[in-house]
Amino acid sequence: MIDTLKLHSRDFEVGQSADLKLRPGVVDMKTGEVENSFDLYKNRSGQVVSGSGAYLNTELFNLDISQRGLHIKFTPAKNFYGTNYYSINSSQLKFISEEIQKTLKESDIHLNLEESEVSRIDLCKNIHTDQPFIAYQELFSFLEGKRMKSTQYGSYFRYGNKSRQTVFYDKIEELNNQHIDLKRYDIPQEDTLRGELRFLNKKTVKRDLPATKLVQLQNKDTYEDMRDSYRHYIKDLVFRSKGEDKLKFNFRKEVELLKAIKEKSKRNAIVEYLSISGLEKVLLVYGSLENFRSVLLESGFQRQYTYRQIRQMQDRLELKSRIDLKYDTEENTLSHQYEEILTKLTA
Repeated sequence: MIDTLKLHSRDFEVGQSADLKLRPGVVDMKTGEVENSFDLYKNRSGQVVSGSGAYLNTELFNLDISQRGLHIKFTPAKNFYGTNYYSINSSQLKFISEEIQKTLKESDIHLNLEESEVSRIDLCKNIHTDQPFIAYQELFSFLEGKRMKSTQYGSYFRYGNKSRQTVFYDKIEELNNQHIDLKRYDIPQEDTLRGELRFLNKKTVKRDLPATKLVQLQNKDTYEDMRDSYRHYIKDLVFRSKGEDKLKFNFRKEVELLKAIKEKSKRNAIVEYLSISGLEKVLLVYGSLENFRSVLLESGFQRQYTYRQIRQMQDRLELKSRIDLKYDTEENTLSHQYEEILTKLTA
Protein backbone atom coordinates (compact mmCIF):
# COMPACT_ATOMS: atom_id res chain seq x y z
CA MET A 1 0.00 0.00 0.00
CA ILE A 2 2.82 2.48 0.82
CA ASP A 3 4.89 3.41 -2.20
CA THR A 4 7.01 6.45 -1.35
CA LEU A 5 7.61 7.67 2.20
CA LYS A 6 9.34 10.90 3.18
CA LEU A 7 10.19 11.69 6.83
CA HIS A 8 11.29 14.90 8.51
CA SER A 9 13.16 15.63 11.72
CA ARG A 10 14.91 18.57 13.35
CA ASP A 11 16.17 16.43 16.22
CA PHE A 12 19.31 14.82 14.80
CA GLU A 13 23.07 14.73 15.31
CA VAL A 14 25.88 14.35 12.82
CA GLY A 15 29.27 12.94 13.71
CA GLN A 16 32.61 14.13 12.32
CA SER A 17 32.96 10.98 10.23
CA ALA A 18 29.50 11.28 8.67
CA ASP A 19 29.40 10.11 5.07
CA LEU A 20 27.71 13.28 3.82
CA LYS A 21 28.27 15.35 0.71
CA LEU A 22 28.07 19.11 1.19
CA ARG A 23 26.55 21.52 -1.29
CA PRO A 24 28.46 24.78 -0.87
CA GLY A 25 26.84 28.18 -1.24
CA VAL A 26 27.27 30.28 -4.38
CA VAL A 27 30.33 32.57 -4.30
CA ASP A 28 30.16 36.02 -5.91
CA MET A 29 33.60 36.21 -7.55
CA LYS A 30 33.64 40.02 -7.49
CA THR A 31 32.87 40.48 -3.82
CA GLY A 32 33.82 37.08 -2.43
CA GLU A 33 30.45 37.00 -0.70
CA VAL A 34 28.91 33.57 -0.21
CA GLU A 35 25.24 33.50 -1.15
CA ASN A 36 22.57 30.90 -0.42
CA SER A 37 24.59 29.41 2.44
CA PHE A 38 23.04 28.49 5.79
CA ASP A 39 24.04 26.91 9.08
CA LEU A 40 22.91 23.35 8.49
CA TYR A 41 23.91 21.59 11.71
CA LYS A 42 26.51 21.33 14.47
CA ASN A 43 28.53 18.15 14.47
CA ARG A 44 29.22 16.36 17.74
CA SER A 45 32.39 18.34 18.31
CA GLY A 46 30.40 21.58 18.16
CA GLN A 47 31.59 22.68 14.73
CA VAL A 48 28.93 24.48 12.66
CA VAL A 49 28.63 23.14 9.13
CA SER A 50 27.29 25.62 6.57
CA GLY A 51 26.25 25.37 2.95
CA SER A 52 23.18 25.31 0.75
CA GLY A 53 22.58 21.68 1.78
CA ALA A 54 24.07 18.28 2.54
CA TYR A 55 22.99 14.87 1.31
CA LEU A 56 23.58 11.13 1.39
CA ASN A 57 22.18 8.72 -1.21
CA THR A 58 22.24 4.96 -0.58
CA GLU A 59 20.45 1.94 -2.01
CA LEU A 60 17.96 2.18 0.85
CA PHE A 61 17.21 5.91 1.02
CA ASN A 62 17.95 9.47 -0.05
CA LEU A 63 18.79 11.84 2.81
CA ASP A 64 18.89 15.63 2.56
CA ILE A 65 19.76 18.25 5.18
CA SER A 66 18.69 21.86 4.65
CA GLN A 67 17.86 24.86 6.82
CA ARG A 68 14.45 23.21 7.33
CA GLY A 69 15.98 20.13 8.94
CA LEU A 70 16.63 16.55 7.86
CA HIS A 71 14.50 14.76 5.27
CA ILE A 72 14.82 11.09 4.38
CA LYS A 73 12.98 9.55 1.46
CA PHE A 74 12.61 5.86 0.59
CA THR A 75 10.38 3.29 -1.11
CA PRO A 76 9.73 0.50 1.42
CA ALA A 77 8.41 -2.09 -1.06
CA LYS A 78 11.37 -1.62 -3.39
CA ASN A 79 13.74 -1.98 -0.43
CA PHE A 80 12.03 -5.20 0.66
CA TYR A 81 11.25 -6.91 -2.68
CA GLY A 82 13.65 -5.22 -5.10
CA THR A 83 10.68 -3.71 -6.96
CA ASN A 84 7.77 -1.52 -5.89
CA TYR A 85 5.22 -3.70 -7.71
CA TYR A 86 4.23 -5.51 -4.52
CA SER A 87 2.74 -4.08 -1.33
CA ILE A 88 4.29 -4.47 2.11
CA ASN A 89 2.62 -4.87 5.51
CA SER A 90 3.34 -3.09 8.78
CA SER A 91 5.88 -5.65 10.02
CA GLN A 92 7.80 -5.47 6.73
CA LEU A 93 7.83 -1.69 7.02
CA LYS A 94 9.26 -2.02 10.53
CA PHE A 95 12.00 -4.33 9.23
CA ILE A 96 13.00 -1.86 6.50
CA SER A 97 12.93 1.01 9.00
CA GLU A 98 15.32 -0.85 11.29
CA GLU A 99 17.67 -1.46 8.33
CA ILE A 100 17.64 2.25 7.52
CA GLN A 101 18.25 3.14 11.18
CA LYS A 102 21.24 0.79 11.19
CA THR A 103 22.66 2.33 8.00
CA LEU A 104 22.27 5.84 9.42
CA LYS A 105 24.18 4.88 12.54
CA GLU A 106 26.96 3.34 10.44
CA SER A 107 27.11 6.62 8.51
CA ASP A 108 27.51 8.54 11.81
CA ILE A 109 24.09 10.19 11.49
CA HIS A 110 21.97 9.88 14.61
CA LEU A 111 18.21 10.37 14.98
CA ASN A 112 15.19 8.48 16.23
CA LEU A 113 13.77 7.46 12.87
CA GLU A 114 10.55 6.06 14.33
CA GLU A 115 9.68 9.43 15.87
CA SER A 116 10.28 11.29 12.59
CA GLU A 117 7.23 12.99 11.12
CA VAL A 118 5.71 11.98 7.80
CA SER A 119 6.14 14.90 5.39
CA ARG A 120 4.98 12.98 2.32
CA ILE A 121 3.39 9.61 1.74
CA ASP A 122 2.22 7.92 -1.48
CA LEU A 123 -0.41 5.20 -1.07
CA CYS A 124 -1.02 2.83 -3.96
CA LYS A 125 -2.89 -0.21 -5.19
CA ASN A 126 -2.51 -2.43 -8.27
CA ILE A 127 -5.58 -3.95 -9.90
CA HIS A 128 -5.95 -6.38 -12.81
CA THR A 129 -8.33 -4.87 -15.36
CA ASP A 130 -10.71 -6.46 -17.85
CA GLN A 131 -9.16 -4.58 -20.77
CA PRO A 132 -5.76 -3.07 -21.68
CA PHE A 133 -5.00 0.26 -20.01
CA ILE A 134 -5.42 2.12 -23.30
CA ALA A 135 -9.10 1.13 -23.31
CA TYR A 136 -9.64 3.23 -20.15
CA GLN A 137 -7.97 6.41 -21.38
CA GLU A 138 -11.26 7.98 -22.40
CA LEU A 139 -12.59 7.30 -18.91
CA PHE A 140 -9.65 9.06 -17.25
CA SER A 141 -9.97 11.97 -19.68
CA PHE A 142 -13.63 12.18 -18.65
CA LEU A 143 -12.97 12.21 -14.89
CA GLU A 144 -12.31 15.43 -12.99
CA GLY A 145 -10.45 15.69 -9.69
CA LYS A 146 -11.94 17.59 -6.75
CA ARG A 147 -10.30 21.05 -6.86
CA MET A 148 -7.49 19.42 -8.85
CA LYS A 149 -5.86 20.16 -12.18
CA SER A 150 -5.83 17.19 -14.56
CA THR A 151 -2.71 16.40 -16.58
CA GLN A 152 -1.97 13.64 -19.07
CA TYR A 153 1.48 12.45 -20.14
CA GLY A 154 1.00 9.63 -22.65
CA SER A 155 -0.74 6.88 -20.69
CA TYR A 156 -0.11 8.63 -17.35
CA PHE A 157 -3.08 10.53 -15.85
CA ARG A 158 -2.64 12.86 -12.87
CA TYR A 159 -5.14 14.97 -10.97
CA GLY A 160 -3.45 17.22 -8.47
CA ASN A 161 -2.79 20.41 -6.54
CA LYS A 162 -0.10 21.51 -4.06
CA SER A 163 -1.50 19.28 -1.30
CA ARG A 164 -2.58 16.04 -2.97
CA GLN A 165 -2.26 14.14 -6.21
CA THR A 166 -4.08 11.15 -7.65
CA VAL A 167 -2.29 9.23 -10.40
CA PHE A 168 -3.33 6.35 -12.66
CA TYR A 169 -1.06 4.52 -15.07
CA ASP A 170 -0.12 1.18 -16.64
CA LYS A 171 2.18 -0.45 -14.08
CA ILE A 172 3.48 -3.19 -16.38
CA GLU A 173 4.34 -0.63 -19.05
CA GLU A 174 6.28 1.38 -16.47
CA LEU A 175 8.24 -1.69 -15.33
CA ASN A 176 9.03 -2.64 -18.92
CA ASN A 177 10.23 0.90 -19.62
CA GLN A 178 12.52 0.58 -16.60
CA HIS A 179 13.83 -2.73 -18.02
CA ILE A 180 12.63 -4.65 -14.96
CA ASP A 181 12.74 -8.42 -15.47
CA LEU A 182 9.15 -9.42 -14.68
CA LYS A 183 9.97 -13.14 -14.50
CA ARG A 184 12.76 -12.52 -12.00
CA TYR A 185 10.32 -10.88 -9.57
CA ASP A 186 7.45 -13.25 -10.43
CA ILE A 187 5.30 -10.38 -11.73
CA PRO A 188 2.34 -11.56 -13.85
CA GLN A 189 2.24 -10.22 -17.41
CA GLU A 190 -1.36 -9.06 -17.04
CA ASP A 191 -3.21 -5.81 -17.67
CA THR A 192 -2.40 -3.96 -14.44
CA LEU A 193 -3.59 -0.49 -13.52
CA ARG A 194 -1.97 1.34 -10.61
CA GLY A 195 -3.82 3.98 -8.64
CA GLU A 196 -1.70 6.24 -6.41
CA LEU A 197 -2.69 8.80 -3.80
CA ARG A 198 0.02 11.29 -2.89
CA PHE A 199 -0.16 13.42 0.26
CA LEU A 200 2.53 16.01 -0.39
CA ASN A 201 3.19 17.82 2.91
CA LYS A 202 2.96 17.48 6.68
CA LYS A 203 -0.13 19.66 6.96
CA THR A 204 -2.05 17.46 4.52
CA VAL A 205 -0.86 14.24 6.17
CA LYS A 206 -1.92 15.51 9.59
CA ARG A 207 -5.33 16.64 8.31
CA ASP A 208 -6.21 13.61 6.17
CA LEU A 209 -4.48 10.52 7.58
CA PRO A 210 -4.49 8.57 10.87
CA ALA A 211 -0.66 8.38 11.09
CA THR A 212 1.76 11.30 11.25
CA LYS A 213 4.89 9.46 12.46
CA LEU A 214 6.75 6.39 11.24
CA VAL A 215 6.15 4.53 14.51
CA GLN A 216 2.39 4.83 13.96
CA LEU A 217 2.65 3.36 10.47
CA GLN A 218 4.35 0.32 11.98
CA ASN A 219 1.25 -0.41 14.03
CA LYS A 220 -0.90 -3.07 12.34
CA ASP A 221 -4.24 -1.45 13.18
CA THR A 222 -3.13 2.00 12.05
CA TYR A 223 -1.73 0.52 8.86
CA GLU A 224 -5.16 -0.95 8.11
CA ASP A 225 -6.72 2.44 8.83
CA MET A 226 -4.47 3.83 6.10
CA ARG A 227 -6.09 1.39 3.67
CA ASP A 228 -9.47 2.82 4.64
CA SER A 229 -8.10 6.32 4.01
CA TYR A 230 -6.97 5.24 0.56
CA ARG A 231 -10.42 3.88 -0.27
CA HIS A 232 -12.10 7.03 1.00
CA TYR A 233 -9.94 9.56 -0.83
CA ILE A 234 -9.77 7.66 -4.13
CA LYS A 235 -13.55 7.88 -4.22
CA ASP A 236 -13.85 11.39 -2.79
CA LEU A 237 -11.19 13.07 -4.91
CA VAL A 238 -11.75 11.50 -8.34
CA PHE A 239 -14.62 8.99 -8.51
CA ARG A 240 -17.23 11.40 -7.21
CA SER A 241 -19.83 11.41 -9.96
CA LYS A 242 -20.49 9.37 -13.06
CA GLY A 243 -21.90 12.33 -14.98
CA GLU A 244 -23.94 11.56 -18.07
CA ASP A 245 -23.19 8.25 -19.69
CA LYS A 246 -22.91 9.84 -23.11
CA LEU A 247 -19.36 8.88 -24.00
CA LYS A 248 -19.54 5.40 -25.44
CA PHE A 249 -15.89 4.86 -26.32
CA ASN A 250 -14.97 1.20 -26.35
CA PHE A 251 -11.51 0.09 -27.37
CA ARG A 252 -12.42 -3.27 -28.88
CA LYS A 253 -15.41 -1.85 -30.78
CA GLU A 254 -13.35 0.90 -32.42
CA VAL A 255 -10.64 -1.59 -33.39
CA GLU A 256 -13.17 -3.89 -35.05
CA LEU A 257 -14.83 -0.97 -36.84
CA LEU A 258 -11.49 0.19 -38.24
CA LYS A 259 -10.62 -3.36 -39.33
CA ALA A 260 -13.94 -3.68 -41.16
CA ILE A 261 -13.45 -0.33 -42.91
CA LYS A 262 -9.88 -1.24 -43.82
CA GLU A 263 -11.06 -4.44 -45.53
CA LYS A 264 -13.49 -2.45 -47.68
CA SER A 265 -11.36 0.60 -48.33
CA LYS A 266 -7.67 -0.09 -47.94
CA ARG A 267 -6.44 3.28 -49.23
CA ASN A 268 -8.88 5.62 -47.48
CA ALA A 269 -9.72 3.69 -44.31
CA ILE A 270 -8.94 6.53 -41.89
CA VAL A 271 -10.94 9.06 -43.94
CA GLU A 272 -13.86 6.61 -44.03
CA TYR A 273 -13.60 6.06 -40.26
CA LEU A 274 -13.68 9.81 -39.60
CA SER A 275 -16.63 10.16 -42.01
CA ILE A 276 -18.59 7.60 -40.01
CA SER A 277 -17.84 9.50 -36.81
CA GLY A 278 -19.16 12.68 -38.44
CA LEU A 279 -22.37 11.01 -39.55
CA GLU A 280 -23.68 10.93 -35.98
CA LYS A 281 -23.46 14.72 -35.86
CA VAL A 282 -25.27 14.98 -39.21
CA LEU A 283 -28.13 12.86 -37.85
CA LEU A 284 -28.20 14.87 -34.64
CA VAL A 285 -28.50 18.17 -36.55
CA TYR A 286 -30.81 17.13 -39.41
CA GLY A 287 -32.78 14.30 -37.83
CA SER A 288 -32.45 12.04 -40.90
CA LEU A 289 -30.33 11.55 -44.01
CA GLU A 290 -33.30 12.51 -46.18
CA ASN A 291 -33.49 15.92 -44.48
CA PHE A 292 -29.78 16.32 -45.09
CA ARG A 293 -30.30 15.45 -48.80
CA SER A 294 -32.97 18.16 -49.03
CA VAL A 295 -30.46 20.71 -47.75
CA LEU A 296 -27.91 19.48 -50.31
CA LEU A 297 -30.44 19.89 -53.13
CA GLU A 298 -31.43 23.35 -51.95
CA SER A 299 -27.73 24.23 -51.88
CA GLY A 300 -27.40 23.42 -55.57
CA PHE A 301 -26.01 19.89 -55.59
CA GLN A 302 -27.11 17.63 -58.48
CA ARG A 303 -29.91 15.17 -57.68
CA GLN A 304 -27.94 12.09 -58.82
CA TYR A 305 -24.93 13.20 -56.78
CA THR A 306 -27.02 13.56 -53.60
CA TYR A 307 -28.55 10.08 -54.10
CA ARG A 308 -25.07 8.60 -54.48
CA GLN A 309 -23.75 10.35 -51.37
CA ILE A 310 -26.75 9.35 -49.27
CA ARG A 311 -26.36 5.71 -50.34
CA GLN A 312 -22.71 5.78 -49.25
CA MET A 313 -23.74 7.29 -45.92
CA GLN A 314 -26.35 4.58 -45.45
CA ASP A 315 -23.73 1.89 -46.15
CA ARG A 316 -21.42 3.44 -43.55
CA LEU A 317 -24.21 3.64 -40.98
CA GLU A 318 -25.15 0.03 -41.64
CA LEU A 319 -21.56 -1.08 -41.04
CA LYS A 320 -21.38 0.94 -37.83
CA SER A 321 -24.73 -0.41 -36.65
CA ARG A 322 -23.53 -3.99 -37.02
CA ILE A 323 -20.49 -3.25 -34.84
CA ASP A 324 -22.58 -1.23 -32.36
CA LEU A 325 -25.06 -4.07 -32.01
CA LYS A 326 -22.24 -6.40 -31.03
CA TYR A 327 -20.48 -4.10 -28.58
CA ASP A 328 -22.90 -1.48 -27.23
CA THR A 329 -23.94 -3.39 -24.13
CA GLU A 330 -23.79 -2.33 -20.48
CA GLU A 331 -20.39 -4.00 -20.18
CA ASN A 332 -18.89 -1.69 -22.81
CA THR A 333 -19.97 1.73 -21.52
CA LEU A 334 -17.92 4.26 -19.61
CA SER A 335 -20.32 3.67 -16.74
CA HIS A 336 -19.23 0.04 -16.56
CA GLN A 337 -15.54 0.98 -16.73
CA TYR A 338 -16.13 3.53 -13.98
CA GLU A 339 -17.75 0.90 -11.74
CA GLU A 340 -15.05 -1.68 -12.52
CA ILE A 341 -12.11 0.60 -11.62
CA LEU A 342 -13.77 2.09 -8.55
CA THR A 343 -14.91 -1.28 -7.22
CA LYS A 344 -11.49 -2.88 -7.63
CA LEU A 345 -9.55 0.05 -6.18
CA THR A 346 -11.79 0.27 -3.11
CA ALA A 347 -12.17 -3.49 -2.52
